[in-house]
Amino acid sequence: MAYRIIDTTRLIKILWADFFLGAISGLLGLSCFKLFIPIFGLTAEVLIWISAITFLYSLFALRLALMKPPSIPLLRILIIANWAWTLISLGIIAFHFSDATLLGQAWLVLQILVVGGLAWLEGNQLEKK
Repeated sequence: MAYRIIDTTRLIKILWADFFLGAISGLLGLSCFKLFIPIFGLTAEVLIWISAITFLYSLFALRLALMKPPSIPLLRILIIANWAWTLISLGIIAFHFSDATLLGQAWLVLQILVVGGLAWLEGNQLEKK
């Protein structure tokens, strides 16, 4: 099935947002996870894994944002990966929500909203030909 990008300028802005949000969250989590353990009530392993995966996703979004034009097959991979990470994050909530502090719970929920929202926004920039 062939696709086209509806608005390349808007898509690139969304990809830049995906990069910045993921990079900031990922780098903060990786560099400050020891500080965040008591604040979020999550284990170091959970914080490191979430932060590392978030950072890797941000690099993929950056790669797409720098392409002229963005690759549709790679964009579709990012969209699917973002939806997959949203679902995985629901599983993380199922296992760790009760252990997390209120701030940690908010962070876990916010992650789902942001990643799912980005997947939705990016997906809405593709249209079947």
